[in-house]
Amino acid sequence: MNMKAKLSCPFCGAMAEELMVLELEHGDGSAVVCECCGAIGPRDSRPEQAVALWNGAAINALRQPAEVCHAG
Repeated sequence: MNMKAKLSCPFCGAMAEELMVLELEHGDGSAVVCECCGAIGPRDSRPEQAVALWNGAAINALRQPAEVCHAG
């Protein structure tokens, strides 16, 4: 499932085309996953809410210093 309106990855900068909303194993809900760096966003039982949580996390990460955003 690929849903629109995803913000770019706050870790590697990948654009929305490289972000997928995936159903997680074991009934753990859905999350946005970056196909470039492997970042996994917050989980939720509703895919559209997982996208909203990803977007919120992306905005918050962009407000942090660069060393926090690119820690790895």
